[in-house]
Formats: sequence, structure tokens, C-alpha cells
Amino acid sequence: MELVVIIKNEIMSYNWTEILKNKTDKELFYIYSGQSLQDKEVRDFAELELKRRKFDFKDIDKYKAKWKLERLIKEERDNKVGFGLNISQSIQLLIMGVVGVLLTIIFVLDIFFEFIVSTNGITYIERVFFLVVSLGMTILGFVGYKQKKKTDLLRHKELTDLIEKL
Repeated sequence: MELVVIIKNEIMSYNWTEILKNKTDKELFYIYSGQSLQDKEVRDFAELELKRRKFDFKDIDKYKAKWKLERLIKEERDNKVGFGLNISQSIQLLIMGVVGVLLTIIFVLDIFFEFIVSTNGITYIERVFFLVVSLGMTILGFVGYKQKKKTDLLRHKELTDLIEKL
């Protein structure tokens, strides 16, 4: 079945049965349930494709739980990337906070003792700027760590609850 669309005297033809064959069940259900910008005819094609795949419309909660589990597993997997190492984003933020603390200590000491020197000389304003940057790095690192850790714990709890339910 084809749907023909005419836009500014150009005929565009879409073979929705072929297009929808390449979609996942989740994408098809999204279209079928009217959560996309597709019109009624495309929703009907999505329904036909779901029926062809023997989609159980009476037990949609089972599918939603499966899709939620897939999303949570993907989030968990995506959380373990950074700097080419297999460390979580929360650990990266913690490292940023600790480095920020160390830099803050160094720059505070430098403001009083001026032990960091360069060929052009570092002004007091530059020292204060580096101090502010290191403080910002500390705050962002620790606040980000706390928020990320909370998100990770909630996702982990959600994952275990969902696995127990299935």
C-alpha cells in the first residue's frame, strides 16, 4: 500500500508497509497510539504491522515493562563511559571535585605566597581568576557527583524492581 503526498506540485510516494517493517515494536506502538505526528492512515499501517508481528494489544503493560527495562539497561551501559576508561560518570565528577579542591588550595596559597611564577608575571587578578575557576570546578564536581549518584541509585532500584516483577 502506498500513500501519495503532493507538495508544491511534486508527488512524493511513501510505501508505509516497507517503512514500518524496519521499525521496532516500540516505535510502531508509539505511532499506533498517536504519540507521533503521523496521520490516521499511517497509524492504521502501524496497527497492521503490529498485528502481523502478533503484538498482544491486551497485554501492553508487559511490552511497556520490557521497553522500560531496555531503556534502563541502556542508561546503565551509557553511564560507564569516559576518558577511554570504564569508569562511571559519577566517579569522573568526584575526581573533578577532588582536583578542584587541590587546585583551590594551591591557588589560595599562591595568592598569599606568590610561588607560581611565569616569564610575564602573574597578576593578582589572574590569581583570583584561577581561584574562582578552581572553586567552580570543586562545586560542580561535588554537586554533580551527588546528583549523579542519586540518579544512579534510583535507576538501580528501578532496574531491580522491574527485574523482580518480570
